[in-house]
Amino acid sequence: MNAKTLTDELDAQSQNIEALTKLWNASFGSVNPPPPFQFHLWLSLHPFDRVVIGLKEAAKTFCREGGGMSQIHLVRFASKVMNGRKAINQTKKEDKECLTK
Repeated sequence: MNAKTLTDELDAQSQNIEALTKLWNASFGSVNPPPPFQFHLWLSLHPFDRVVIGLKEAAKTFCREGGGMSQIHLVRFASKVMNGRKAINQTKKEDKECLTK
């Protein structure tokens, strides 16, 4: 990896974090977004699309609960959704591998 590649990667990640922060503010306006570290952590564990799905699912629950969820509750709920989808995808991959053997 060279400096240009690293710089491009960091710029892309900054854009993703900015977009996720905007999604958070649009979904949970009254709740402050988590620190950027949380978004970095999610993006290191999950693809961008899965993070978006986790936040959107948390937004649905937030609305159903009448906005009665704290920041930590929202972070935990979104993380649970992301981890659940990751597990489902891994199971599907394992099933496909078994079928091809």
